[in-house]
Amino acid sequence: MTYSYDRVRTGRRIQARRMALELTQEQLAERMDCSLRFVADVERGAVGMSIDSLMRACATLHTSPDALLRDGEAGEAEGGEAALMEALLSLPARRRETALDILRAYLRGE
Repeated sequence: MTYSYDRVRTGRRIQARRMALELTQEQLAERMDCSLRFVADVERGAVGMSIDSLMRACATLHTSPDALLRDGEAGEAEGGEAALMEALLSLPARRRETALDILRAYLRGE
């Protein structure tokens, strides 16, 4: 069985997330510890990424692999878990902890 992903769409999602965080390609490359050319090529869909590169991109962009690799409809079809995870990961650390505290209290029935 062979799995693949749409490099162009993934590149567009990476670019959109980078821009939403107000990062330049240079800043993303520096934070991912890769070359500017690699970031530009990934965003254009000219090259794919290794799992290591994908995980560094996710950490830098505060998002999940699912959010970068899959179309939005997939996450919605699964109950929105990916969208919720992406929203939590995109928050600054303090706000993320507050959101998680609220969610934990809700789940405990408080």
